Amino acid sequence: LRARAARWQQTLADGITDLAADIDHDLRDRLRHVTRLAEAAVDECDPGKEWPRLGQWLAEQVAESVGDNFVWAHERSTALAATVADLFAADGATRLPNLHLADLDSLFEPVDPLEDLDPGRIGPGQKMLVGMKGSYGGVLMFGLVTTFMGMALINPVSIGAGVVLGTKAYRDDKQARIAKRRLDAKTAIRRFTDDVGFQVGKESKDRLRSIQRQLRDHFTELADQTLRSVSESLRAAQEAATVEQQQRQQRITELEETLKTLVALRDRARELAGAQA
Repeated sequence: LRARAARWQQTLADGITDLAADIDHDLRDRLRHVTRLAEAAVDECDPGKEWPRLGQWLAEQVAESVGDNFVWAHERSTALAATVADLFAADGATRLPNLHLADLDSLFEPVDPLEDLDPGRIGPGQKMLVGMKGSYGGVLMFGLVTTFMGMALINPVSIGAGVVLGTKAYRDDKQARIAKRRLDAKTAIRRFTDDVGFQVGKESKDRLRSIQRQLRDHFTELADQTLRSVSESLRAAQEAATVEQQQRQQRITELEETLKTLVALRDRARELAGAQA
């Protein structure tokens, strides 16, 4: 019994340790996968325009990943309980515990929401300002060159060069702002998934500790019941052996008394036979 008690306790401890490591790795892997998918989606669009849709999709994917992780943890916990219960199968005591865990309604309450992102919309005035900044250098540079040809500083050539360079400057500025929004979006996504991993990881560890306590208490009670049953059986056997020994001793005493009586009767008969002779 002592060896069996040590075996189920070691099995439970090792199982919980392995389970905690596997569940933590699974959660991190799922969140990293969601993060990579979100970053890939950011690279394919202008996140400023798609941010509400991306945010909704990210929240759904994170919730699904966390839910799958918790379901897997519960399935692994049930399998561990069955493994430990098999160690009691020889005694016919294979009753499995009902694991009582807190609901997940408030799981994401401590998590900060996904940060807002600059939508990237600029007005006509700002667009004009960006274009003018880019075109000014072109007008000035080509205007100075054309002055050596006897042309005025502001001429069709310099104006055309200014328009071309201004358009390029606007496009470059637009691409730079998109690149910045993508960088900001990826930073916000990583910060959000890291926060989820931190909060959910704490809840996952708390649930596993609760599972460990419930399994420990359940199988401790089961082991105590088995021990009491064995003790009662041993005591009954000892009592039966004691009663049997007492009965045997009483029978021996009765036979000895009978034998003494018979010996006395024999001696008396001999005495009577001698007297008659």
